[in-house]
Amino acid sequence: MKLNKKILFSAAVVFELFAAVFILFKISLIKKSAESENRIYRFECNFYDPFNPMKGRYVQLTFAEEKLPGSFYDEICKEEKWIPSGQTVYALLSKDENGIYHVTGLSLKKPQNRNCIKAKFDRYVKSTSDEIESSYVFIKFDFDRFYLQEEHADYFDRMGRDSEHPLNIELYSDGEGNVIQKELYIYDKDFGYIPLIEYYKKQHSNSEI
Repeated sequence: MKLNKKILFSAAVVFELFAAVFILFKISLIKKSAESENRIYRFECNFYDPFNPMKGRYVQLTFAEEKLPGSFYDEICKEEKWIPSGQTVYALLSKDENGIYHVTGLSLKKPQNRNCIKAKFDRYVKSTSDEIESSYVFIKFDFDRFYLQEEHADYFDRMGRDSEHPLNIELYSDGEGNVIQKELYIYDKDFGYIPLIEYYKKQHSNSEI
């Protein structure tokens, strides 16, 4: 019995190590592909700071691009009559004059020769108010958590959603629409958009003067 427990424990350790190596290898491939083919996307976002006792401190990111015109749903319904919640969709992207990417369409199939990332279909909402009909489709991105050291997360939580300090997140994406986070940037009036941690260090160095 003791031998079986040792074998099971050893197997679990080996599996965890293998999983960690696989994840690191996948991250490396996505980053390499993104850099070589210039698929680095930047999105505007907001944040708040929840706490997960199992995973620690992180900032929860929210995106205006997760709420889209209902016409986008009509387009994907040409491919499939009913879209279940959690269905993988491809968000088609276009860049504005400031280098920020926006979702300009949805597809159930990966488009060819288009900037796109994977997302999850959430829901479709249609309503009528004052005889005006409106509809929206909601999607979810899987890069909506950015982990920080506890003191950093506490600081930004106290800052709150400050309109004077908008956020951008930069992502690496491979050719299949998979993404990993590159950096989270916050606007500084003196330096423009800088990494969140650099902003934290800058504010604390100034306060010590």
